[in-house]
Amino acid sequence: MAGAVSLWRREAMFLTAMLASETGIVGINTLFKAATSKGLNSYAFLGYSYLLASLLLLPSPFFSNRSRSLPPLSFSILCKIGLLGLVG
Repeated sequence: MAGAVSLWRREAMFLTAMLASETGIVGINTLFKAATSKGLNSYAFLGYSYLLASLLLLPSPFFSNRSRSLPPLSFSILCKIGLLGLVG
């Protein structure tokens, strides 16, 4: 029973994160439409949104419980990074 509750909480956390992400995207799109219709340059809006995102995400490494060491950078990982860069 405890495993089912833990799985349910994990799934609920992922659902909440997805809904928050989608709500944020809709909010940014709405703000972009309103700002550009009033004359704000799209590049300025992009800079402001990146600045805000950086300020919001900057403290996150200090609160995470991940290890400080990085995994070794192998040829396989470099190929995957290159493929993602090519596709993206």
